[in-house]
Amino acid sequence: MIITLLVLLTILFLSIEIQKYLKIPSPITLITLSYGFYYTFPNMRLFSEESFAELVIFLIPILIASDALQLKLEDLKRNALSLLYLALFAVAISVIIGIFTAHIFFTDYNLSTGAIIALFAMVLATDPVSVVSVFSSFKVPHKLKILAEGESLFNDATALIIFVFIAVPMMNGANIGAMDIAIVSLKVIILSIAIGLIIGYIGILLMKLTADPMSELVLILLTAYTAFEVAEHFHVAGLLAVIVAVITLTTL
Repeated sequence: MIITLLVLLTILFLSIEIQKYLKIPSPITLITLSYGFYYTFPNMRLFSEESFAELVIFLIPILIASDALQLKLEDLKRNALSLLYLALFAVAISVIIGIFTAHIFFTDYNLSTGAIIALFAMVLATDPVSVVSVFSSFKVPHKLKILAEGESLFNDATALIIFVFIAVPMMNGANIGAMDIAIVSLKVIILSIAIGLIIGYIGILLMKLTADPMSELVLILLTAYTAFEVAEHFHVAGLLAVIVAVITLTTL
C-alpha cells in the first residue's frame, strides 16, 4: 500500500507541475504517466481487483471536497436555476431520451429499461476533476467557470442517485414507476442535503476553535469523510452530502 501511495503521489505531483509550467491539463498527463508506468513496470501490481474498488471509494471524498472548495455559495445562489437545469433536468431528460431511442442505438442488445438507465447515468456523469483542471489552465468568463464546475459536481450526484436508487433496483426486478422515481429522488436529495448541512455546521463550530492551517485542513477532510460515511450509512447520496458539507463549511 505504501508503494501504491508513493507512485500515485509522484504521478499526481508531476501532472500538477506539468500543468503549471507547460499548460497541459493534468488529466492528460495523469493518464499518460499512468500508462507509461504500467508499460514500464508491467510486473508490478499496485493493487488487486478486490482492493481497487476500496481505493476508489477512499479517494472519492478527497476529490469531491477539493473541487467543492472552488465553489462559493454566492455564485451558486446567483446561478441556481442554470445549475438546477444542467445538473438535474438535463440529466433526467437525457436518460428519458435514451430510453425511447434505445431500440435505434442498441438493436443488437437486449437491454432492459434498468440497464439503459444505468448506462446513460454512467455516461452522463462528467468528471469534476478534469473540468476544474482544464479551466484552471485558461482564462474563461467567471459565469462559464461556475456553470461548468458546478454542473460537473452536481450532475455526478444526480447520475449516482439515478444509477443506485433507480437503475440498480430495476435491473434486480423491482417494478418502479414515475411516482416511485419522484419520491425516491426527492427523499435521497433532501436527506443528503440535510446530512451535508448538519455535518458542515458541526465543522464550522469546530473550525472556530482553531486558527492553525494544518488543523483546518484536517477538519475539511474530516467533514468530507464524515458526511460521506453518514450518508452512505443511511443509504442516501454520499457524493451530494460531501459537496453540501464542504460548501457549508467554507462559505458560512
